[in-house]
Amino acid sequence: MTSLKVLHTSDWHLGKKLFSASRLDEQSFFLDFLYNKIINQKINLLIIAGDIFDVTNPPHDALKLFYEFIYRLGDIQDFTCLIITGNHDSEALFNIPKDFFKLNNCYIYNNFDLESEALEHYIPFNEKTIGVKLLPYFRNHQLLKKLQDPLNPTPEEIEKYFKSFFSNWSKPADFKILVSHHCFGPYSAAGSEQAIFLSGLDHIPLNWVTPYFDYVALGHIHKKQVLFESPPIVYTGSPYPLRFSESNNKKIAIFECDKELNLKFEDIPLSKKLIQLKTNLKDYKNQVLDIISQAQQDKIPVYLEVIIQLDRPEVGLADEIHSLCLNTPVTLLMISPIFKQNNEKETTLSDLDQLDLNELFINFFKEKFGDQVVPEELIQTFQSLMEESQNEISPNHH
Repeated sequence: MTSLKVLHTSDWHLGKKLFSASRLDEQSFFLDFLYNKIINQKINLLIIAGDIFDVTNPPHDALKLFYEFIYRLGDIQDFTCLIITGNHDSEALFNIPKDFFKLNNCYIYNNFDLESEALEHYIPFNEKTIGVKLLPYFRNHQLLKKLQDPLNPTPEEIEKYFKSFFSNWSKPADFKILVSHHCFGPYSAAGSEQAIFLSGLDHIPLNWVTPYFDYVALGHIHKKQVLFESPPIVYTGSPYPLRFSESNNKKIAIFECDKELNLKFEDIPLSKKLIQLKTNLKDYKNQVLDIISQAQQDKIPVYLEVIIQLDRPEVGLADEIHSLCLNTPVTLLMISPIFKQNNEKETTLSDLDQLDLNELFINFFKEKFGDQVVPEELIQTFQSLMEESQNEISPNHH
């Protein structure tokens, strides 16, 4: 092999549940798939672009799953793993085992407060050097400290800072990669991400990075997409659907650090499917039976959400659907009845359960003020207040 081979993934959200259902078996299945892919395709560099865990204080079984995976990487020859933290991750959590990670070919970048040189990683390979800039998730106050006038940040000063960060290197490199966990360019959200605002900047423009890198490996957005072709600016998305509304078709990205990147996306097999059934009282039974029949044929377990249109409450409906699914590969996780009255908009219990705070605020505003467009300035103010409150209550905040 003449060029270094890279696998890019992100947004594992280990420890995440779907309603009350554990997803540890799906997460373990993915990590086994990933390890085998690294071995079979002789991957030299694994990039994990943030949100390894779903919460800052992950459950023990999620921590165990992650550390066991990292330990397995330690036996691979000519291999490096680079990880940045995301907005769901705790910076402090990754400070403790850094020596363990290094012993297993793995390097964690979890602190934006460092000097730019400390957010670079260099990999020598066949007389060439691959340079990687690592931009972990950071909060607004961390960005402001980097600016000359933190009390009065201007868009021009923010642009100047980022362009300087992206363009300046402490050593020469033959192939340059950026790894970041933020909103970039004209992305399309999957709906399960938290909104991020940086001093009024809702995304980092693509032309701030395109002159400086050969590949941009992004995390945070859960939907796979290529924002720019040359250089490729890529969100791989989450490795399994995080909501019923998300597609079951998930990908990893693989490329080579050479003039011809040969970028390709490979399917991640699923150990479970998520199916959302929108139905009515007349058709629901046959539709559920069809889903069960297909699951038995595919031999893939299914988590099912049923959203059913009703004119009035129906006693025993949930028990009946549960009975249909009993001793089948289909598990009913949620049934959400919809009652339409006076032309009101449909909002299910499932919808409300899966909205983040930003979405709930927007929905409240529209209900309160007759579906008006929420002013962008008001959204950003709300986001800043939420961030400040999270900093105040976070056990890792000092």
